[in-house]
Amino acid sequence: MKRRGGNKREEKKGRKKERGRGVGQAESEEEKRVEKNKEKRKEERRKRREREREREREREREREKKKKGRRERRWQSREREEVKEKRKKEKLKEKERKNR
Repeated sequence: MKRRGGNKREEKKGRKKERGRGVGQAESEEEKRVEKNKEKRKEERRKRREREREREREREREREKKKKGRRERRWQSREREEVKEKRKKEKLKEKERKNR
């Protein structure tokens, strides 16, 4: 009794059932296989989520770096402006002294 097309595993399982022995074993093996696949998928999802979290953390770190850099540059430019102002005032004072 040969079947055409379809899944080989299903075909074998069908033959076992027809013979009437090892049916329980085949079913328990199938259940084990299904359970194993579930576990694999679960593990893959967990790993994927972990990778995604790590990527998000990395993005956050980069954002913080940029913020810090901008803050630093702003601070430096402000400091430069202050130095320029001081120089101007000093020059003015110097001119005042010379004029007197």
